[in-house]
Amino acid sequence: MPRAERRLGAVIFTEMVGYQEALKQNESLAEHRLAKERSIVAQAASANSGRYFGDETATGKGVGLKGWLTGPGLKDKERSLHSAECLVLFESAVEATRCAIEIQRALREYNREASASKDVQVRIAIHSGEVTITDGELSGEAVAVASKIAQLAEPEAILVSDRVFDQVKTQITQPLLKVVQKDPKNVRFPVEAYKILLLPEESPPVDQAPETSMGPRLAVLPFVNMSPDSQDEFFSDGLTEEMITELSGLDGLGVIARTSVMQYKTTGKNIREIASDLRVGYVLEGSVRKAGNKIRITVQLIDAKYDSHLWTQRFDRDLDDIFAIQTEVAEKVAGALTVKFLAEKSHRDTSDMAAYTIFMRANQLLQQKTESSLREALSLYTQATARDPGFARAYAGIAQAWYNLGASGFEDFGLMIKEGERAAMKSIELGPDQAETHAAMATIYLAEDKFESLRSELRKALLLNRNLVDAHCTLAEVQVSLEGLDAAVKSYETAHELDPMSIGVAMHLARTYQMAGRTAPALEILQRLLLLHPTSPLSQIGLAKYYTWSGDFAKAQESIDAAAKLGADESSLKLSQGMLYAVSGRRKEAEEVIGYFNGLNGESARLLGIFPIASALGDLDLAFKCLMRMADLHSWDSAIRYNYNYFLLRKDPRYKVFCKKVGIPP
Repeated sequence: MPRAERRLGAVIFTEMVGYQEALKQNESLAEHRLAKERSIVAQAASANSGRYFGDETATGKGVGLKGWLTGPGLKDKERSLHSAECLVLFESAVEATRCAIEIQRALREYNREASASKDVQVRIAIHSGEVTITDGELSGEAVAVASKIAQLAEPEAILVSDRVFDQVKTQITQPLLKVVQKDPKNVRFPVEAYKILLLPEESPPVDQAPETSMGPRLAVLPFVNMSPDSQDEFFSDGLTEEMITELSGLDGLGVIARTSVMQYKTTGKNIREIASDLRVGYVLEGSVRKAGNKIRITVQLIDAKYDSHLWTQRFDRDLDDIFAIQTEVAEKVAGALTVKFLAEKSHRDTSDMAAYTIFMRANQLLQQKTESSLREALSLYTQATARDPGFARAYAGIAQAWYNLGASGFEDFGLMIKEGERAAMKSIELGPDQAETHAAMATIYLAEDKFESLRSELRKALLLNRNLVDAHCTLAEVQVSLEGLDAAVKSYETAHELDPMSIGVAMHLARTYQMAGRTAPALEILQRLLLLHPTSPLSQIGLAKYYTWSGDFAKAQESIDAAAKLGADESSLKLSQGMLYAVSGRRKEAEEVIGYFNGLNGESARLLGIFPIASALGDLDLAFKCLMRMADLHSWDSAIRYNYNYFLLRKDPRYKVFCKKVGIPP
């Protein structure tokens, strides 16, 4: 009697798509494809400490499934439908999941090089539980459940059971999307399946995102409010932001960020001029009229080069249909621009229209970033979650509001971390497939200097939505601290491409260029910024910093004077002037500016002003006193490794102590 070994384990079930049909058309080619599948699966199993079952040519016993085909899994008559499977057994679900991801990546790489006739597409499912090994055959409940889950999978997909989901959700960087809740036949308990989202652009990694073009580029202009109630202005602005979010889910489409498009809410520029400013080929514009529970939305897609309409439509619907309208517009845009529509990226995470309306109002307030607007936004996000406790993006909004309150000095830092992290974790629990939830968690980790956790969440967010400007900027900050300027430049360039009107993004990119010795593009960006925002004092502040670093002190002073005439914030003006005094040898005047910052109430504001000036003056005792306190407050400059003002600081032994404290290389 065969000896049976019973144990617990995690099982990968793989099935090659279309094998039976391929056998009928070309048996030799089908066998070649099957051999390739088995080779890739076996290699991945070996590399990840898995035990492989399924090599028909080696065993002569089918594909290692005989022992369970008549058990709780498949019946004998179903065998013909499942003759291209492999099984791999692991000690842990995490090992199994990582192996499955490796298999699909290897197959994608092979398919990129192979001809279409040799394409190998595989479904993968994973479940953990009891298995039995008898004479080299694998059977048991875990095998049966994995085989049933595989029947729900699309080609090139990986599905895991709820049991595996619980074990791996915090251990892998890929997002997981709940796809089904079903009671498979002949299995004693219900199973929920989750899809591991492996998007087409996952390789290369997010840290090596494309340098420039992201495919066709589109701007969603602010929707015009046609409602009789002017208070509904927030709804039209909110719909603009929601359409940007929805269209960002189109694979291969670059969508301009809200910050840039809202500049055109009131403008005399025509479509071609706007498209030139934003460097886009297509523009979506529209209007919204809201009256009670009724809405009328008119939308048109325009080819900016020819100023011609590609598509236009009017929707007269109930407010409850708002999500369907957004999805339909996204589908129409995808069709017109021949990009891929990914339905699984839908942002329909509430069915409560009152909660959704509150959420849209909170989003507009969050953008204003004043203390009163942030506190009101926090209150509204909380109201939205009270109405719908499953509203994932509202919890993400709570986390973002807390982060902005803490980072701006309006709230206690410790309380911000506590409340922000709680809300962000809840948002991920409810919406693991939402880019915004992972981005919110990343901002909290940024505040805590938890770099690896931060990068993990950023990867998830950017896999789901590569158009998230804030995520690219945060990634750049981490890259400056941990990796170097080249990686950071690429991330800031992507952010600038998506948000070309943003003063903050442009200034960060220009500074990174200058630190990397690329002074010409740095100056070009700042000069263009001045043309786009001639009345903004920040444009002049950016030029003042550039000229100070370049040693052109006369031009630096001209820019500071221009910023003062335009009404620059006093602290920003003082810091720019203090830095100019320090690097140009005017020590007494620089120390007077330090005295100004010493008189401020907020500790973070004092430190952010005193530290760079003291460093530039060579007053290292004062500089390190500030720096170590800034490490406690997580408010230090992410570019400290490269900023030339900190050259003397980096030669001091205390610098290594600081680096160890915050977790960056010296």
